[in-house]
This record gives sequence, structure tokens and C-alpha cells, in this order.
Amino acid sequence: MLRYMSESQAHQLGARAKPAWWREALFYASMGVYCSGGVIAGSRWAVIAIVSVGVATMLSMRAISVRGYLFAWLGSAVVWAISQWWTFQVASLGFVPLVAIQSAWLVLCLWSLQQVRKAWGWQGVALASAFVWTGVEFMRAEVFMGGYAWGLTSQSLIDSFLARFAPWAGVYGVTFACAAIAAVLAYFAERYIRTRDFTVYGVPIPETAMKLLEIKARRFGFALAFVGIGLGAALRVGTPGAVETFNNIRIASVQTNISQSNKTYWTLEQEIRDYRRMQELNEKAAAAVVVPKLIVWPETMMPGISIEPAVVAEMKAKELVFNLKEPMPAELGTNETRVKATAFWEALSAMSVRTQVPMLIGEEGLEGFTIKVDDKGAVEMDQRARFNSAYLVRDGEVVGERYDKMELTPFGEYMPVISRFPWLEKQLLSLAAEGMSFDLSAGTKKVVFPIANGESEVQVVTPICFEITESTVCRGLVFDGDKRRADVMINLSNDGWFQGSDAAREQHLRIARWRCLELGTPMVRSANTGISAVIDANGRVVARGVEGDKVGCQVEGVMAADVPLTMRADGGGATFYARTGNWAGWGSMGIWVIVTGAAVVRCRKLRKSA
Repeated sequence: MLRYMSESQAHQLGARAKPAWWREALFYASMGVYCSGGVIAGSRWAVIAIVSVGVATMLSMRAISVRGYLFAWLGSAVVWAISQWWTFQVASLGFVPLVAIQSAWLVLCLWSLQQVRKAWGWQGVALASAFVWTGVEFMRAEVFMGGYAWGLTSQSLIDSFLARFAPWAGVYGVTFACAAIAAVLAYFAERYIRTRDFTVYGVPIPETAMKLLEIKARRFGFALAFVGIGLGAALRVGTPGAVETFNNIRIASVQTNISQSNKTYWTLEQEIRDYRRMQELNEKAAAAVVVPKLIVWPETMMPGISIEPAVVAEMKAKELVFNLKEPMPAELGTNETRVKATAFWEALSAMSVRTQVPMLIGEEGLEGFTIKVDDKGAVEMDQRARFNSAYLVRDGEVVGERYDKMELTPFGEYMPVISRFPWLEKQLLSLAAEGMSFDLSAGTKKVVFPIANGESEVQVVTPICFEITESTVCRGLVFDGDKRRADVMINLSNDGWFQGSDAAREQHLRIARWRCLELGTPMVRSANTGISAVIDANGRVVARGVEGDKVGCQVEGVMAADVPLTMRADGGGATFYARTGNWAGWGSMGIWVIVTGAAVVRCRKLRKSA
């Protein structure tokens, strides 16, 4: 799009030359794609993250028309549509607003930088770019409508040297570092262009403007260069000593491969078949040469109504029995055509006693559960609240409190704003997400599960599914200020939502690695359809996949591995980020708002004085 021209050629074309509308559309749409490249970049293409911010910075150093914003939004929408296509299969009606909203954040970023350009020139854009980019990203990921922390600029940088900044400033600090490096590169690239007779679609850049800015540009360039060098040196500081390991705990994960369509319309017959296979995998894990200290099942994979003790007691009291539509072997039921409502729990309890290995089970938690049977024998079941929960089962009993998911997944477990209007939500679900119900309640307790490990105990917390994308949630589960509450995070997840998108599964795993690095805490992932993995406190994957399948996507099996524990598991070992939280994100957002507001005010004053 930029080409070198001789001075005579530039004068011949003149400053009034303008591109055809379709060229302008193609240019800005492609820029929208480039600027959003970090959304889908994997760790092997991490440089795309820096390039995307650099392109956005350089694009903002020139005037952007309203039409330019529109085409940039469309280009970004293409990237987001590719990244989020799996949501269309889950809730088609939510796909369009999700893509539209996520794409709009790029336009907001460009608009903010345009105000800075109008107020303080293109050098001001280079100086403000990192704050604006990070602030806008933090807004969309953590603040706006509950946040959607997917496709962050820095997420692909987990294997780069920039990731070393995460224990100090979190993932948003790495975003800022990436944006700052991009701004330095963009500044020098723009300065080079402006000192030569370059044109954009035949429109020469005024030479006189560059002469006025040349002295300031040199000083500003040196300043940014020193900032970039200093930042690079700071990032090479190693992660805190808290991530050194001193012990291991053996944990196994039962990875199921149940499609989301089966999970949404889970028939009783299919539940029985799936449970038998899960039981086989669980017993295989328990019978290993090196017996695990804990076996984990993925999110909500336990068949049946619930294993909540009060629910089981109510089903037993009412002698609830289900009729099967097809004959089944009798080991789970009273006979081949009927099965007790408590059959799944009784089978799980018996296996727990038989194997003597504690199990962490993903299951629905129900409160206020009741069963009413009328005179005609019709059964009505109701509950006061329903949760997405994790239960610890030991010696055939549910032990301690359950953990209820505290941050529900937008568009998967609730609809932002729309869920405030039950009638409207019901109509939209029936139209575009038949079979789903958004009636989950959010949990409030940060439950810790104690797991015996020889003569000591390992404290475990269980962020569920998309909670692993919420850095604040994970920080609150693992630490209370600078006091460590947990030694290991176990992420129970149902990645069947991703349908056939293995790229989304890889992205989910990369996001989980950031939480380990930020908090200096290892993690075990147990995911339906994969990817089950063990991640150490440095964010490195030390085991993944099941039974020889190192990819681990859309397969079933068992993953068992030693989880390295951190050095000071007695209450210390808090990283700077664990103590302070998202200071880089909040700070950048605050500066972005202040700078943009000041730029708008200055532009108004300049227009009045003109």
C-alpha cells in the first residue's frame, strides 16, 4: 500500500489524488485483519501479536475516515468469525452480536488514537499506543458486560521472553510490553517513511510537515528507544523463586469424548453407556503401577440428576425410578427396563470404596431439590437453585463442601443483559439454542479441597471451564492477599463446546498456562474432548494427551502424571502479581480514558481557535 516515488512523480500526482472506494475498502479491511491477527495467532506465530499492534499504531498516525472505520471493523469481524465459529453451532443467535461487539473494540482503539493524533500529532500516537491498546483490551476482557477474555494480544506470547513479565504484571502487563515494543517499531518505521517521498495511494506526505517535526522526532525517538531497551532488560529478569519445586503429587484425569449434542440431549440410555466407559477408565487409572493420589473427571460429566447428598436422600425417600426406552443390562438398575434414580451415585460410591482413590467429580449441584408425586403417579421435580459444581468423593461418600462455579460463561451459561429479562431470554433460547437453559446460579464460596499426599496434604482449588480465562477469579482462589490458599489448580472443563475446533482447544490450554505463570502455581486440566494436561508453575506443559496420544483432542482415555509442587507451599511463594492483581490492566485503562478525554477536549479547543 505504501510505495516510494521520486519527487517529480509526487508533484505530478498532486496531493488531491484519492484512491477508488474499493481500494480504500480493501486497504482498511486488510488492516482490520492484520490488527486482529493476535486473536487467532498460536504460540508458533507469536510475532503476529507485535505486528498487529504495530499496524494499528501506524494506521492511526494518519487520518481515518468513517468509511475506513467501517471497513476496518469488517476486516476484524472476519478474524473474530473464524475464531468463534464454534459458538454458531452452540447458540447461532448469539454468534452475530458476539462477533460484532468483539470487532468493535478495534474501532474504539483506532478512534482513541485518532483523537491523540489530532491533538498531539503522530508522535503522540506512538507514545499513547501501548496504554490505549492495553486499556481497551482490558475493558473488553474484564469489565464490559462481565468481560470476554478470549483472543488477547498476549495469549500467543506464552513461549516468548515477554512471558517472563507475567509474574510481575499479569497477562495485561505482557500485552502492554508487546504494545510498547510495537509502538517503538512503528515510530521508527513512520519516521523513515516521513523523511522520504512516500505516498499512500498517490497522496504524497507533505515534506514541510516533516521539517517542522524533525527535531522533536529525533528526541522522541531516542526516548522511546531507551524505554524499549530498558523494558527488554526488565523482561529478562527470571520468575520468582516461588516457582521452584520440592515435591510431586500424582494425579490422573479421566478424559471423556462426549459430543456437545449428546450432552445437551443426554438420554438415559446414553448416560448409562457413557457412565460404564467412565467407570472403566477410572478403574484403569486406579489400577496403574503408580497409584494416583486423586482421579479427576471433567466438568458436569457425571450422569444422573446429582450426587448432592440431600438430592440422593430425596430420591431414595421417594423411591424414584426411571423407565428405559430400550432394554439395558441390569447392573445399574432394578431390571432391564427400569433404573433407580440413585443408580449412578450408588455405582460411583461402590467404585470409590473398591478403588480407595479419591475422586474429584464435575457434576450439577442442586439446592432445595424436591420430588412431588400426584395421585396419578405423575412425578414433578423442582429445585431452588442449580450450580455447575465440583465434588470430592472419598471412601464412598461426598466429603466436605462442593465448589460452585462463581463466574458463569457469557452466551454459554447466561446472556449478558438479556438474562435480566427471563421472558426474552426464553424466547431467544427457543429460537437459536434449543435444548439449552440459562438457569445456573453463580457460586459464592472459594472452596479448597484437601488431598492426602503421603504424610502431608495438598490443597486443591477447582476453577471450572471458562473461569480459567478469568485471572481475577483464579488469583482469588489460589491466594488471599499474599497468603497461599492452594498448592494446585485443577481445571475441570467441558471443551465439547468447541465442536470440531481443535484450535479453540489449544487456545484454552494456552490461557490456562498464563494463570500458572501469573500465580506461580501448577495446574491439572481435565477436559471433555481434550486437552487434558499438567502445567508447571512456570507455565510449561509437562504432560498432555491421553494414553500415548500427545495431541489429546477429541479422544478418550486416561492421563496420569506427577504434578510438581511449588517450593513454599506453607503459605509463601506469592508472586508480585498474586499480591497486587491486575494493576497493569487497570492502570492502562485509566490512562487510556484520561488521555482520550484530554485529546477530545484539546481538539475542540483547536477547532474553536482555528
